[in-house]
Amino acid sequence: MVDQGDTPQNAGTFLSHDGTGAVYYTLESGNDYDTVAITLEPDALGDQPRGTMILAAKIKG
Repeated sequence: MVDQGDTPQNAGTFLSHDGTGAVYYTLESGNDYDTVAITLEPDALGDQPRGTMILAAKIKG
């Protein structure tokens, strides 16, 4: 997630099984996030995204 100040925040780690899966994430009201992005991370240890971004979309609000 990216807030309007351009500071990426880790929203969790998702691992697929046999190439399929789903994720559900609830944004708390009052947050100023305006973009969600999917990255390919080297591991699940980072506090901020470090991997290659493969998808990004604006959040309508």
